[in-house]
Amino acid sequence: LWQHPYHTGVPLTYYWTVTMPTQFSLDALMFGVFLAYLTHFRPVSLEFACASARRRWASFLVGIALISPMLVFNVSDPHYFPVLSTIGRTLLYLGYGCILLACVNSATADGNPGRIFQTRMARIVAGIGFYSYPIYLWHMNQGRDRALHLLFTGKLAHMGQSQRWFVAVSLYMMFAIVFGIVFSRLLEMPALRFRERFFPDRART
Repeated sequence: LWQHPYHTGVPLTYYWTVTMPTQFSLDALMFGVFLAYLTHFRPVSLEFACASARRRWASFLVGIALISPMLVFNVSDPHYFPVLSTIGRTLLYLGYGCILLACVNSATADGNPGRIFQTRMARIVAGIGFYSYPIYLWHMNQGRDRALHLLFTGKLAHMGQSQRWFVAVSLYMMFAIVFGIVFSRLLEMPALRFRERFFPDRART
């Protein structure tokens, strides 16, 4: 059995039988497609936008409640992993979906973006969001593994536990974002331009 250099005690068979297979992620993918349908396709989008905008704070609080169990349980504990990687992942995509809807509806409430969405920080976050898919694709290899390498090789051993956590998480996010943007510009965007040349978007034409 292949052993990850930073294996944390969770049987690796769980990763290959529960976490990795496509069929166990299709519900999350379809939930995202469903939200996109409700947001973009009229007349459903207009009715949905009005209804969800009125309940945006409730949506935000429900989202926080759904993702909060993952802040309590240790996902690396082999006793919890089978449950958290199934029910826990369902709670995560439902919760983050609710938070996403709350933020989008807050940004466009009453037809005008709120002040917080006109700030420089909001533009930076939106810019990172533009590259969110390549960041997602590469965050394990180029983000997590690099941060774990620094932790497990003792390069952050001179820091206290809280400091190590903060530095490792910050490096994890930085590596994931930077490499996601770089690979997007090197691979994804040229591939999309190539596709558009031969298979142009019918909506634009």
